[in-house]
Amino acid sequence: MSYDFRAWEKSLVALQDILDEWLKVQATWLYLEPIFSSPDIIAQMPEEGGRFNSVDKSWREIMSAVYEDKHVFSVLNIEKVLNKFKKSNKLLDLIQKVNLYL
Repeated sequence: MSYDFRAWEKSLVALQDILDEWLKVQATWLYLEPIFSSPDIIAQMPEEGGRFNSVDKSWREIMSAVYEDKHVFSVLNIEKVLNKFKKSNKLLDLIQKVNLYL
């Protein structure tokens, strides 16, 4: 029996990259979600609200897919998941840089 250790290593590295970005999104999303749940905040900061809504939509779609298949490696099959997390982190960084008081 032979096993392709390079493929295994590639999968592990990809999973680690995804998890690193995922944890960043999760921490920031958890912090900002109660803030941007307020219609008053959205009215006062429509650009940041739009950015957060984009992140929120992506976050919820990914979490729904993860909930459907709880096997850790299934996350590798979510289309462009790493890119989605990276984009979300960039948007969340923009929100926080513009609003240092958040």
